[in-house]
Amino acid sequence: MTALAVIGSTAEVLELFADPLRLLTADERFRAAAFRFDGDRDDFVAAHLLVRMGVAEVTGLALDRLTLVQRCRSCRGPHGTPMIAETPEWSVSLSHTRSHVAASASIVAAGVDVERLDRRYPRGVEEVALTPAEAGFVRAAPDAGRALLEIWVRKEAVIKALSADLGLLPDIELVRSGRIVDVWEGLHLTTFPDDGRVIAACAAPTAPVWRHLSTLGDAHVR
Repeated sequence: MTALAVIGSTAEVLELFADPLRLLTADERFRAAAFRFDGDRDDFVAAHLLVRMGVAEVTGLALDRLTLVQRCRSCRGPHGTPMIAETPEWSVSLSHTRSHVAASASIVAAGVDVERLDRRYPRGVEEVALTPAEAGFVRAAPDAGRALLEIWVRKEAVIKALSADLGLLPDIELVRSGRIVDVWEGLHLTTFPDDGRVIAACAAPTAPVWRHLSTLGDAHVR
């Protein structure tokens, strides 16, 4: 397996751990404590645990041997592109939305994103994030909000796979001949089967295996 993408609810992740914060680094705990709302804090913690679980699944390493590191390339703060210090050969990505989390582990650069299907974006987001073809696709769709999210999660996944910033969004063209493409510039864009609550996408040079949290082995959970 060269790429694994995992999804689950925040509650499902947290209930696997007697002390969810124990495996987090001091930087992660500091960032978690800064959240104003408990739900946002739980989503953050669950995503940071789930990415460890994904790496444990593909490497066989125990969770307590995995250190998640994030360093901003600009300010050197404890945020930015994540990596597991003990397995630098594996590219990792994580995402969280209200009550759901996703993560990926890939032997090559990959990115993952998850959003709730009931999310509504601010007016005008199409003008700054979509190409004309994508905006036309969204306007013509029976469910414009759903169409926008289907494009958005793929674009976010691409941005993370490229370690780029959101300014690249309008340069990523994901609609051709009236449909959303499955491959962009060598990146395979795959989504987790629709469960009616969230939509998630992973972008990777090789199509990842999508798994639900419940199908992962539990030997490394403690």
